[in-house]
Order: sequence, then C-alpha cells, then structure tokens
Amino acid sequence: MFKKTNKFFRNIITPDPFNKLNNYGLVRKVSNKCANNVTKSLLNNLSYKTSGLFYDRKKDRPYKGSIIYTIFHILYSFLLMLLVSRIVVNFLS
Repeated sequence: MFKKTNKFFRNIITPDPFNKLNNYGLVRKVSNKCANNVTKSLLNNLSYKTSGLFYDRKKDRPYKGSIIYTIFHILYSFLLMLLVSRIVVNFLS
C-alpha cells in the first residue's frame, strides 16, 4: 500500500521535464513524448541506485526505501526540468 501511495504522489508532484517543448508545435510535442520515454528509465535507475546509498534492504523497513526513492525521483525530475528549460530557452527562442 505504501508503494502505491508514493507512486500516486510521485505522479502528481513530479514535473514533466520536457513540457517546454509543447509550446513549439507538433514536431516538438512528439519530441517531448520521445524524450520522456527515453529519460523515464534513466530517472528510475538513477533514483533507485541513489536511494540504495541510504537504504539497506536487510536492516531497514520497505517504506523507508520507498520514501527515499520518491524523494530522489522528484529531485532528479526537477533538476532535469531546469536543465531542459535552460536549453530550450537558449536554443529555441
């Protein structure tokens, strides 16, 4: 149950890093979808590996790992959004 609750919050809070591309027409909307599909597994893997630095499956309860994963996933999504926003603003505007 805790895992599903965290996923719900992740889906609500996590920004779309490539949302700025939607403002520039149909081709860029398609690029937004493709970029999100590519970075989704990258964000998941990075969040999982980083949470492993603070969570030990043998010692800690599962909810601790789930919370840590959620925090890192949201953090990395915001960082990616800031990076992409800077790139889009500088190159497409």
